[in-house]
Parts: sequence; C-alpha cells; structure tokens
Amino acid sequence: MADSKDPYAPLHAQGISVRVDRSLHVAALRYFDAQGAFARACQASLGVPLPPALRAMEVPGTPPGIEFILAWRHPTQTLVLSNDGAALAALQSELSTAVDGVCLDQSGGLWVLRLEGEKTRDLLLRIGSEASTVAPGEAHVSRIADLPVLSLSVKSGETLLVIDRVYAEHLLNWIRVTLGDFESSEVS
Repeated sequence: MADSKDPYAPLHAQGISVRVDRSLHVAALRYFDAQGAFARACQASLGVPLPPALRAMEVPGTPPGIEFILAWRHPTQTLVLSNDGAALAALQSELSTAVDGVCLDQSGGLWVLRLEGEKTRDLLLRIGSEASTVAPGEAHVSRIADLPVLSLSVKSGETLLVIDRVYAEHLLNWIRVTLGDFESSEVS
C-alpha cells in the first residue's frame, strides 16, 4: 500500500490497485425523455443510443486513443466519460442546440477512481454492498463508505467509481484503511 502524504496517491495491495484517474473528463447528459429529441441528438453525435437502465458501454468507432464511455446514472441522466477534453467539448457544442436536454461538463465536480485486480469485489463488498459490485457492461448507483457512488465497468478486471470530488479523499481514506486490513489478514 502507498505510504504517502498525498491523500490522492495511488493505493496498492496484494491483488488490487486504486488510483484517481485524472485523465478522464466527465459530462452529464440530462434529459426529460430517454427517447426524446435530446436522446436522438446524442445518438446522432455518438453513433449509439443512450444506454438502458443500469448499463454502461464504451462508444465504438472513436478515433484511436480517444475513449468515450456512457454510463446510466438515473432515469433522466447518463454520464459521458472521456480521456479527451476537446472531444467532450465538441460533443457539448454539438448538443447545445438540442431541445429537452443538456450536456453539462462535470469534470471539476466529479472524479473517477479506477480499481483493478481480483480483490476489487472483496473491497467493494467490505466498504459498500453487493449493489456496489458490477460486471462489465453494468452501472449501479449505491452507497460506498456511506457516500452515493456510481460503480461501472466496461472491461473485465476493471471498475470505475464516479464520486463527487469533495468526497474523494473520504472514500480514498476508507479504501486505504480497508486495504491495510487486507494486508494484515494475509500476514496472520
């Protein structure tokens, strides 16, 4: 496990790594009707429909090196995660004239934690619940460390946690302590 004064430093323990992924920008697609004009404009811009309830997906056909992930968050909201701020700004511009919805950049307010390794499920069960664990293609809002968090996965062996930035340090502290417990139990 990392021993650092930086509360956002990557964390590691046997079978798991956790880090704040500052390369991912986040935007919220907010709409009144998941089949309405804004949803159709999103599909025209992204090439895929908005994901159904409790689902997450990578947007296929993006240029090499650019990642776009769509994750259902609420019945009237889908999050877009991208490692390319300019591409996300272009999407926001394309959707600016659409009616009955809006694309809001949330990068300053929402952060993404990237969890990798076979002990991810154990960690999430310990600090959250079964609802916190996700299989590839799923997105669930649940409580982790007594905070509302969106858990999503688009590839095997990796879980992304989307959290309000102001609570990131709190969640990372819970994770840090729990990973310390993991290491202590392995020594015993």
